Amino acid sequence: MICVTADNDFHFSPTTNLNLNFTYIDTPDLSKEGLIEAIKEGRTYASSQDIKIESANFEIGRDYQKVQKVKWQFTLNLPFRKTLAPKIKVFRNGQEVAELKKTNPKLERKPVYKFEDNVDPGLYWYVLYIPKQLITSPITYEVTDNPEYPTDFSETPSWRKGIIHCHSLYSDGKSTLDDIWTAKNKAVDFIFMTEHAHHFGKNKNSYQEFVQECHEISPLLIPGIEYSLTATNKLRHILVLGLEKYLEYQPIDEEEFFDDNNDIPDKLLIYEGPVHLGDDEKGSEIEEDAVFKYGPTDATLKLKVKGSPYKDPIIWINRKEIGRIVTSDDKWHWYEFPIKKEWLNNGTNLFHIESFIPDRRQTFDDCEVRDVWILKR
Repeated sequence: MICVTADNDFHFSPTTNLNLNFTYIDTPDLSKEGLIEAIKEGRTYASSQDIKIESANFEIGRDYQKVQKVKWQFTLNLPFRKTLAPKIKVFRNGQEVAELKKTNPKLERKPVYKFEDNVDPGLYWYVLYIPKQLITSPITYEVTDNPEYPTDFSETPSWRKGIIHCHSLYSDGKSTLDDIWTAKNKAVDFIFMTEHAHHFGKNKNSYQEFVQECHEISPLLIPGIEYSLTATNKLRHILVLGLEKYLEYQPIDEEEFFDDNNDIPDKLLIYEGPVHLGDDEKGSEIEEDAVFKYGPTDATLKLKVKGSPYKDPIIWINRKEIGRIVTSDDKWHWYEFPIKKEWLNNGTNLFHIESFIPDRRQTFDDCEVRDVWILKR
């Protein structure tokens, strides 16, 4: 999937203010092809108050940029009516790591921001966020010890300003295509029309009329379509930008669309072992952890346990108790526990096992564990 930071969902009417919500796209080629190529590479950010990033020494949305050190300096171009420079939050790999404030004197109209992050070699992605004002696509880095790679960049982006996700009378907007393009005036360079697919139904001719009218008005009034998702929250949608030939409408089930089950292995060895849990042997531990990569799916946890009679190892996945085992002898036995898909992360997961005493009158809590598997159901 290609994800893009986009402005609000315009169901356009004559009173809609096109000066409020924009998507900026970094491309020297202001054409449908150039815009879509930049979107595919993630070189976008969205602003609701016409805030613009400029003079940046980093690149939004490009493939991982090799650097020795993550180090930025950039300016914000603010609308004339806005006098206070905003604070910017920086997220690294989805976690907030900093809040940036302008570094230049108060009288400077264009605030300068600086950011520096000392991280170990590896891959990182960052997002800049100003609540209700601006959000970027990822800024990605590969940090390396190799001295041949720079610590910053000198390229200044060529940002184009426009609208993604707009509706006309062809679906549930309140204005014609011509009215929308006329109303844009000089506020934007381009508009992606994304009419609701169910308004066309299976009428291919109606969609082709819509495409033809877009082309007659301007090559930068770009036709497209929005497919609905049928999950209960009904908050997500799929935009197809620049669609020339109609794709027959079929509602998409959200859970199926975003389900990563096809990429989840049928079985995965979490922990081979064996490991001795308890306190009867020197150097042994009462608990053991293992990290594994998986995804949200209904699964089964299968493992071998051997213990003194009536011992009680307790098992967790992602801090959710999966089950307890009360052993009956000192032989190896297989045990299985069901796992619900909502208990699993799409990525890193934690397996944890502890050996407990089920009866306070007993003094033994030792057991052995090996061959911990997760199997897709």
